[in-house]
Amino acid sequence: MSHQSCGGASKTRTCFMARSAVLSWLPCFVIFGALVAWIPSTAATAEKRVALVVGNAAYARPGEGLLSPCNDAQAIAGVLRDQLGFEVIEACNLNQLDLNSRVEEFVARIRPQGVALFFYAGHGVDVGGQNYLLPVGHAARSQSDV
Repeated sequence: MSHQSCGGASKTRTCFMARSAVLSWLPCFVIFGALVAWIPSTAATAEKRVALVVGNAAYARPGEGLLSPCNDAQAIAGVLRDQLGFEVIEACNLNQLDLNSRVEEFVARIRPQGVALFFYAGHGVDVGGQNYLLPVGHAARSQSDV
């Protein structure tokens, strides 16, 4: 990896991590693109479509902040709403209370034989084989905090 392409030797690790993050999201965008192509967007579809789209980027601790989750969430929400006919609950930078509130609102809107989609961009952790989403303002410093 060239140091010039990342803005100097001190930023090499950060740039590598950023590139790795972009590459790790690539399969998600490919899958989302396939989903967009697969789900018919005509008014003839009778099922109710609801989506919860969350982007969390503004984590307070140094090194935890993210660059694109809110932009990603806005882009996904726009496609779901404008091209696929979803009723979208969209949010950015949610703390635990607000995240729980949006999830409750989302669950209340889900209907039998409907389509429900959840998209999350932000930090998450695996603890003992269970995955957890980390809200903005989380205080987790160890597995027992999660």
